[in-house]
Amino acid sequence: MTDDATLVRALADDIDRLTALPTDALEREVRCCPGWTVTDLLAHLGRVHHRAIRLVQGAPFVPLDAWEPTPTGPPAVAWSRSVAAELVAAVRGADPDAEAHSWLGPVPSRFWIRRMAQETSIHRWDAEEAAGAVPTPIEAGLGIDGADEFLTVFLPLLPPDRWQDLDGSIHLHATDGEGEWLVELGGTTPTVRREHAKGDVAVRGGGADLDLLLWNRRAADADGIEVFGDGGLLARFLAVARF
Repeated sequence: MTDDATLVRALADDIDRLTALPTDALEREVRCCPGWTVTDLLAHLGRVHHRAIRLVQGAPFVPLDAWEPTPTGPPAVAWSRSVAAELVAAVRGADPDAEAHSWLGPVPSRFWIRRMAQETSIHRWDAEEAAGAVPTPIEAGLGIDGADEFLTVFLPLLPPDRWQDLDGSIHLHATDGEGEWLVELGGTTPTVRREHAKGDVAVRGGGADLDLLLWNRRAADADGIEVFGDGGLLARFLAVARF
């Protein structure tokens, strides 16, 4: 995992980039969030950040769809930017080892520091793309950490029936840092191990490329990603592993 200070810095940097988005980008559609404009995306982030502030302060976990109402539409833009500043202050002042609550039960507060850094990095990328700019690259270490979070924290959340027709193994290898995973399919949930091993398909790329691939922001044939072996298995895995 990326260290706490790096995650906080990445979160603050991405919030600065979101704040700098031009006004004329706010009503543009977000490609990877069908039905959302950039304003909707900022409202979502505000809601997520608002909950995270409370969680790192010890509040009980409540699913996002049951959280208290928050602004939507144009009023959400200024509100979300204000909440984002509060979040940075909250995580900077939080004890990363203090207990917080999550869908997994009690976790260290760093769980939410990591989650907010990763959530914000992906949606900052979405927003910059929607604005018509070349998105600011995600740093290699943050991307490797994002890929790791996707594989070890999020994959187990998917329902078992999604995996019933998948069998085989996928090896992912970050080329710009320490990050390798073997994903084994064929049961009710994938088994993920952080190791170098031969898979039925191998995927090599920078940490950010792997992160964006897993979160359905980049295609497997995009520049910077190499696929060896059973590309069909990879395509089926990526189609199933969606949130």
